Amino acid sequence: NVWLTGGAGVVRCSYSAGRLAVNGFWPVFMPLSISQDGSGRIWIGAMGENAYYISPDDDQLHSLKALSAHFTFITSCLSLENGNVLTSAFQYGLGEIDGSATHVRQLSVDENMWQDCIRRSVFVPSCMYQDSDGLVWIGTVANGLMTYDLSSGNLTRVPGAPCLDVAAIE
Repeated sequence: NVWLTGGAGVVRCSYSAGRLAVNGFWPVFMPLSISQDGSGRIWIGAMGENAYYISPDDDQLHSLKALSAHFTFITSCLSLENGNVLTSAFQYGLGEIDGSATHVRQLSVDENMWQDCIRRSVFVPSCMYQDSDGLVWIGTVANGLMTYDLSSGNLTRVPGAPCLDVAAIE
């Protein structure tokens, strides 16, 4: 399957003979990111405080309240090595969804670490990547690149990035 997002929702396609064929559509307002976890769930970050997922068990769209804030959006969903899903949200930091998709825990970051990393404007995450050592790299708009250590909870600014707007990491 090839999964695509657009302004109106999420589309599942198959690719055969050089052509895409749509074989599923789920309406999600302004999806911003997509990731597949080890259980085959497709996670979607979008406008608003909910994270969404499409379950392979019932092929249905489910929502999970990821934040108690009102004006925000989940810019990135990252499937972690431990089976959980990490979310990043405009102005509200990081959340971790357990592997059974039933609980969201807001990750606590020391205020001094936030102040060291967020030097301009507010936290506007654009992308995340987990490296082979388990360290999570976070690209932002206006605040460059930072790392988050899941085991210690440390958020660290990475100096030397060529630009303060990081759009993708691999």
